[in-house]
Amino acid sequence: MDFGEPLIELRQLSWNQVVQKLYPAEVEEAKRIVGARAIEHNEMLLQEAEALREILIDCQEELQKQAVAKEWHDRMAQTPLREYLEKEIAMFVDALRQVWEHFQLQDRDTIEN
Repeated sequence: MDFGEPLIELRQLSWNQVVQKLYPAEVEEAKRIVGARAIEHNEMLLQEAEALREILIDCQEELQKQAVAKEWHDRMAQTPLREYLEKEIAMFVDALRQVWEHFQLQDRDTIEN
């Protein structure tokens, strides 16, 4: 599963595009007409949108990692190797129990004598 790049593509601030089309002497007049507050507000919104885009990218990367891990887990769950490992582990645990029981019996015999 590949999420690729986020569908959100942020563009350049419209004001910056307008400024590129103006003569330097016209910039201040255009800024007054549009409104400095509106331009600043748009800049803040663009920064917030970029931060949200970065969060989206981080989430997509994490989901990608989880998908890969799940795929590996699902493949491992369906292999003869897993069955073999489960049997080996079960035999190992049984052997440990027998050793533990043996030592408990020895300790009990030592205490009774």
